[in-house]
Formats: sequence, C-alpha cells, structure tokens
Amino acid sequence: MNNNFKREILEKRNKKLGLDGIDTNKVFQHILKSYEKMILEASKSIVYYTIDIVIMNANGLKNLGEVNRIYEVWGDNYFVDFETSTFIPWEVNDKGSMEISDPINFQSILGLEAVEKTPISIKELIDLCKENNFKIKMFSEKQADDVFTIEVDIFKQFAEIDVMDYLCSLNRGNSD
Repeated sequence: MNNNFKREILEKRNKKLGLDGIDTNKVFQHILKSYEKMILEASKSIVYYTIDIVIMNANGLKNLGEVNRIYEVWGDNYFVDFETSTFIPWEVNDKGSMEISDPINFQSILGLEAVEKTPISIKELIDLCKENNFKIKMFSEKQADDVFTIEVDIFKQFAEIDVMDYLCSLNRGNSD
C-alpha cells in the first residue's frame, strides 16, 4: 500500500469521525495560559514547570513506536492525552537543590478541558516551540507499555537536534 493511499484513507476516516480539525495553536495557547496562571500562583520554592504532553492517535493508542518512524506509520494528526499529560514542578528543596515535585495532571486544570478533543500536529507543535524558543524533546521507547511523550521546557532554548529524528521522518514520509 503506498503512503498516499494510506494517508487518504486516514484523512477520510478522521473526517468521518469528526477528527479533521487540527488546531495546534489553540491547544498550545491554552496550555501556555494554564502554565502562566500556575507559575504566577506557585509558591516561592517552585522555580518553573516542564510540560510533559502524552500524545495518542485518534483511537487512543499511546504507544506509537519510535520517534523516527511515527510520521511514516501514523501521519501527523494526534491528540493530547489529558489523563496522563502533566505539568512537572521543579522546586528548590531544603538543601538548596532542584528536585521534581508532585506532577499536576492536565485533567485537574480548569480551562484545559476546552481543547481536550482538539487534534494537533506534532510538526506544528515543533514550529510553535521553535518560534517561541522553547526546548522540546520527544521520547518514545520500544517497550510495549511506553507512551510517546513530548517534553516542553520554556526556560531552555530550542535546539533542532532534539527533534531531528521526527523531522527526518517527515521528509521520508513526504517523499512519495
């Protein structure tokens, strides 16, 4: 089966299921507004948060495979899993060192539910992080129970090397 045919079938199916309205910017802006509210209300010991976004396909599958093959297999139409995506607080402990504190689940944050069913593009998310100079890293292990996670750190700079595997898969997937 050639990739164009596969992509056409997936697009038709997504449209039928009402999953064709990708709006990565809307989701990104809601996440950033929540981040801003949390950091402004955080205790003095919280230095910043990283954002761990768990990605799933339209069927709810979170184990999407290796980063360098995800586009070839699944395309670029995903959802944020609000049950397992979190804001990770980095806090100064009693000894003056940084440590991770208890994660804050997306589902517990008022306002984020407005974009829970809005599809996103990983490529567009990378572009938004690049535009805002936010560090973005992707993690996906080979074990069956691991999920595809995107980590966004707004206090560190964007580096293309961190997303190179995914960007290379885009080029391979678009070469049909």
